[in-house]
Amino acid sequence: MRFAPVIFSVLCLGVSLSAQEKKPVSFEKDIVPIFKASCISCHKPDKKKGKLDMSTYADLIKGGKQGSPVKAGDPAKSLIVEMISGKEPEMPEKGDALKPEQVELISRWIKEGAKQN
Repeated sequence: MRFAPVIFSVLCLGVSLSAQEKKPVSFEKDIVPIFKASCISCHKPDKKKGKLDMSTYADLIKGGKQGSPVKAGDPAKSLIVEMISGKEPEMPEKGDALKPEQVELISRWIKEGAKQN
């Protein structure tokens, strides 16, 4: 019975992780910090690389030279996911590639409808 506390802890951890995974991704809380750290230095009002401003939700959705980088509900058809994914992602052009969990979070946000919440 000395394993009971360990088993209970593992079960509780599994339940709490499961609950977190079901929580919708928040643009403001989850996505904006990624964009601020890795994207906005090149995609902002006074720079707009590719004519894309990612500093606000409205500007991101409006898109740039290649149209909107987000196809709500469909990460596979969203240019942003294509640009940040893969073995050698195209973006960010300077600095480190996004971590796989960041790419997954952006993909989940898009799959959930790319809402401004």
